[in-house]
Amino acid sequence: MGEDWPRALRESRALCADGRFFEAHDVLEEAWRGLSGQEKLCAQGLVQVCAAFHKASQAGPTAGALELLEKGLQKIAAAPEALPPDAAARVVLALGPALAELRAGSRPTWPAPDWAP
Repeated sequence: MGEDWPRALRESRALCADGRFFEAHDVLEEAWRGLSGQEKLCAQGLVQVCAAFHKASQAGPTAGALELLEKGLQKIAAAPEALPPDAAARVVLALGPALAELRAGSRPTWPAPDWAP
């Protein structure tokens, strides 16, 4: 793991818990630049999840937010080794209801998934 990756995971999780999705996106994007392999793919997925929630919090349930969340979840699921054991599966499962809310045209609720070590 890149040395900034665990820090980025902890910091982004805390920012999301405060509803600061754009700032969490920035933290993860900064870390993403120095990553490779599964970590890079997972970071991109988390960036997309944060962007989806930021977009939904600003503009409501848009097609763009839905697409970002779907793509982000796919990337996280495809890179399980980039997170602590079983965290990728827990994140995808925790965000399932938010995905359903967006698909139904509702503003998604942040479920506070734990992806940090």
